[in-house]
Amino acid sequence: MKERFSVWGHFYEKKIAGHSEKLRSRLEIFPLDWEPSRAIFGNPDLIVVMMNPGKSEPLASLENIDGFVPANPDRTQNQIMKLMLDSDGQILHARIINLSDLREKDSAIFRKKLQLYAADESHSIFDSSRKVELKKCFAACGVILFAWGLHPAYHPFAKRVLIASKGKRTLGLTDDGLGYRHPLPRNATALKHWFESATTQLKNLLLNSPSP
Repeated sequence: MKERFSVWGHFYEKKIAGHSEKLRSRLEIFPLDWEPSRAIFGNPDLIVVMMNPGKSEPLASLENIDGFVPANPDRTQNQIMKLMLDSDGQILHARIINLSDLREKDSAIFRKKLQLYAADESHSIFDSSRKVELKKCFAACGVILFAWGLHPAYHPFAKRVLIASKGKRTLGLTDDGLGYRHPLPRNATALKHWFESATTQLKNLLLNSPSP
């Protein structure tokens, strides 16, 4: 995938409810031959909403564009790249945002932090304090993929996502309309099912898109 795509992210640090945290607000995935600014300031073909940034890390680099730096993708982002490659050239640029910007690799600890920071949810782009940022982000997108996982702890944020994305073209694997399966399940059969189902949904959305 590294031979096909560049990955840049906006990483930052701030205090949440008095605790210092490392965060990431956005990740841009785009063709290797693009100038990074084209993706950073441009409109994505696909927005992916996931749980939190996970294992993606900034790379040591002197490059910096409006706070964005090159990033090392994780296996989940490789799955998104595969989806892009399977879109027949219609998805060249994907933007990943999350229910929370908290860079916590352990999902159990992450859920505890959601409880700990219940009084200060500025770590989420879906918090009311960041509504201008969210509106700008969603206004620019073509298709939104929901993929934040199934745990009930995410449901309050999921409801905000659904409200914010009303009227948009959306896809994702769900049983209840609130939990959406993550792109990288541990079971190989589930992994194959997610990719095949997401690819089919995406192609159907793109095929039935209104002409510009």
